[in-house]
Amino acid sequence: MEQNLKKFLQNYNEITIKLIEDIKLNKYDSVEELFKDRQEIIEKLKGLNYSAQEIRSVVVELKLQENEKKLNEVLNNEKNLLQNKMIKIKKGKNASHMYNRGFSPDAVYIYKKI
Repeated sequence: MEQNLKKFLQNYNEITIKLIEDIKLNKYDSVEELFKDRQEIIEKLKGLNYSAQEIRSVVVELKLQENEKKLNEVLNNEKNLLQNKMIKIKKGKNASHMYNRGFSPDAVYIYKKI
């Protein structure tokens, strides 16, 4: 019975490693599918009756926590990079808008006859 648990968690670990690699390589097309696969494994594990001790021993053996930490770090780094890019784009858009605003046809011109 523990072999079945180990098989599920090995598959989960492989998907986690694949997620880390794909995120680092900016292969975002496969990321959503991999997260769905991980979620399916979690749902299957919920349906099986294993003690917390059995699960803990396999998690430690496969070093799942280390890979989870790596995944979280990669996700946070990527999130920060994307946020910084969005801020730069927003600043550029605001600057462009302010620059072009002065040349718009809505500008008010005062004509004075001398």
